[in-house]
Amino acid sequence: ASVYLCRDDELGEVSQDDCCQNPGYGYEAEDGSCQSCGPPTWSPWSSWSYCNVLCGEGVKQRRRKCHGIGECEGPDEKLETDQEPCEASNKCPVHGSWSTWTAWSQCSGSCISDTNVPSRERQRACSSPAPSTDTVPPGNQCPGDAFERQDCSELPNCPVHGFWSGWSNWGDCSSSCIPPRGESFRTRHRSCSNPAPSLNPPGNGDCFGALKSKQVST
Repeated sequence: ASVYLCRDDELGEVSQDDCCQNPGYGYEAEDGSCQSCGPPTWSPWSSWSYCNVLCGEGVKQRRRKCHGIGECEGPDEKLETDQEPCEASNKCPVHGSWSTWTAWSQCSGSCISDTNVPSRERQRACSSPAPSTDTVPPGNQCPGDAFERQDCSELPNCPVHGFWSGWSNWGDCSSSCIPPRGESFRTRHRSCSNPAPSLNPPGNGDCFGALKSKQVST
């Protein structure tokens, strides 16, 4: 509350009661303004303050003071501060948020091999809402990835088809037949193991072709 000092040119400071009972006296408020004693009155409202936010919606205020001894009357008689909504001249940035994920796509293959595991993927968009581009600063992009990939580990293994290994070196010549009327021979081998055909799921069975090769000398 304000403190008032009643003054008279000859007597100096006098009591507040004497001040208000004698219209010839005056009072001096702490802020230095000096008025004749009378009913307390409101000062005019101050100008509105700036909006209390840099962007978007906020509030602004204005103030007034009750001059005199006692309480000022009138509408909103005890209201020294008034406020009302305001909107700053700048728009607030809108930060991006992800949409929901799409459904998973189909797997990129039907079985798992030693060199390939099929996968599926899904995606989402930074659109719920999209980040603002016409604000200062612009809105933040969504954190994280827009795509997600997942191995289709539940698929069966692919069948493995057999393939021949390389040929072995030639063996020694046989000695069962003696020249000049006989013949001698030597052999080499290979195996269906590069890779061997799978059993479950079944591959293509044994490799096509001969397991053994024979070379004859006459």
